[in-house]
Amino acid sequence: MRWHNGVSSHGALSRFCRSLSVTQLAIIIFILGASIYALSPQGRPAFYDLTHGGEMTRVALSLAQRGTYADPYQALPTGPTAHTAPAYVFLYALIMKLFGIGAAGAITLWLLNIGFLALQLALLPVLSKRLGLGVLPGVLAAAFGIVFQPYRVLPEWESLFTGALMVSLAALTLPYFDAPREWQRSALLGFFWGIAILANPECVLLLCAWLIVAVLGYAPERLMRARQAMAVIVLGAAVACLPWFIRNYERFDAIFFVRDNFGLELSTSNNSCAQPTLHGNLEAGCHQMTHPNANQAVAGKVFDEGEIRFN
Repeated sequence: MRWHNGVSSHGALSRFCRSLSVTQLAIIIFILGASIYALSPQGRPAFYDLTHGGEMTRVALSLAQRGTYADPYQALPTGPTAHTAPAYVFLYALIMKLFGIGAAGAITLWLLNIGFLALQLALLPVLSKRLGLGVLPGVLAAAFGIVFQPYRVLPEWESLFTGALMVSLAALTLPYFDAPREWQRSALLGFFWGIAILANPECVLLLCAWLIVAVLGYAPERLMRARQAMAVIVLGAAVACLPWFIRNYERFDAIFFVRDNFGLELSTSNNSCAQPTLHGNLEAGCHQMTHPNANQAVAGKVFDEGEIRFN
């Protein structure tokens, strides 16, 4: 009987999903996701001003108040930086400029991140349908995200902004090669992929993989046109990233991919006192001993040696 009821429940959910358009499902999930997370402990703001946070917060403050992309560490001003990827920092600084660093700015940034999270959940049925799986897997995944709440809304970090960009671009890219538009649209799609890379450089891996996924199974005659569109998309992403690369080369006389802090993070995570998690490192005091954010002596080395050489 339980098996029968389970099948009946599954069938009822399937019929409900089929009775609504994918757009209607996305709107319902967006409203539910935003409302529930906004009221839950996982979504409630931890603070009501924009001075709390880590490196991203401090670079955004520097950008908003002094117009310089600099000084990521709490312990000591260390000058120009590429410690953080720039896309979310610029959004963060824009909120500071428009709404201030007090409660109005903090609530605005929090609401944006609630929206980013709800958008990720809402687009899951769209994505699953475009993958040829139907809407039900996406609806179940979104329901899991809303009910079990594996996310924590932390406006001081870029994770939800990046996630919203990734899911949106994945959903947009899948159907694009069925009928590639003129090159300007391919370039625009690539430009937004570039923004995602500037939010989190690991998005370049998704770009490379997802373009291949989008054209799997294409006949040779369709594949040729799709490859041309793919090349324009990659070029558009490169154009979006180019100003940041030029800035970094002029500022640091070095070439690196978006951020320059790999050596620092590898070192602070792999040493004699390191714990498996950031929380463990903070609890054990290892982060305070090894990271320039919390250690003035280490931050002094960044200042003396320069960020590139230090990293």
